[in-house]
Amino acid sequence: MALDEPKENEKGTKVGNIELFMEESIEPFTENQMIDYVDNWSGKGFVVAPEQGSSCC
Repeated sequence: MALDEPKENEKGTKVGNIELFMEESIEPFTENQMIDYVDNWSGKGFVVAPEQGSSCC
């Protein structure tokens, strides 16, 4: 993820007061996913993970 201007192949989605832009081709993969900010032993930054349960990693 990065702070940038939207590209022509990106679709905007508003989450709360934040507008996110993503390539239209990956939108189907974002269902039931959450975006979270982490700051732990492995680093800090945004992660995309399932809303419930855990990832395979």
